[in-house]
Amino acid sequence: MQPFSSRLYDITTRSLVKSPTQNRLVAVARVFSGQVSVGQKVYVLGPHHSPESPEITETVIQHLFLLMGSTFSLIHTATAGCVIGIGGLDDIIIKSGTITSDP
Repeated sequence: MQPFSSRLYDITTRSLVKSPTQNRLVAVARVFSGQVSVGQKVYVLGPHHSPESPEITETVIQHLFLLMGSTFSLIHTATAGCVIGIGGLDDIIIKSGTITSDP
């Protein structure tokens, strides 16, 4: 998770509701296989996930960003090999996690 300016985040996503804090957290990720798209249902496996004690949260991808230095631009789909930012995971991921389309 990487903090970005709330103002920049709101302008980029064209949000009508402004963020209550100065920073928004964006998950920095690499797509290892397949593709990820806005609106796709995904599962977030927490850092303590194991077969004996599953730690799985289901969510929908709200925003995808192509990271370019200190700024980012909104994209709709990212394919394998891309390093992207995923917005809207502030309450789900604290430090690290695994995002997958298959639980």
